[in-house]
Amino acid sequence: MDLNNIDKALQNVTGRDFLAAEREARQQGDQTLSIALSSQFQITLLARAMKVPVEDIEALPIKDFVQVLSKVNAFLFAQE
Repeated sequence: MDLNNIDKALQNVTGRDFLAAEREARQQGDQTLSIALSSQFQITLLARAMKVPVEDIEALPIKDFVQVLSKVNAFLFAQE
């Protein structure tokens, strides 16, 4: 998994991907009121975008994992 391609991968995410990632996170027991704030949702969405298993992202060293979450968060909440 190339962590340098996160921004590019996220650019191709659709509403369908968002909803599918929400369903998957909810099935995993995520009860976060605003799903976009959920770390589980964010890594699920990123996994879909990068076409890798969620487990690959979960297995990242903590420093990389937090950096990945930060990028997804910035993408979801960027104000342009």
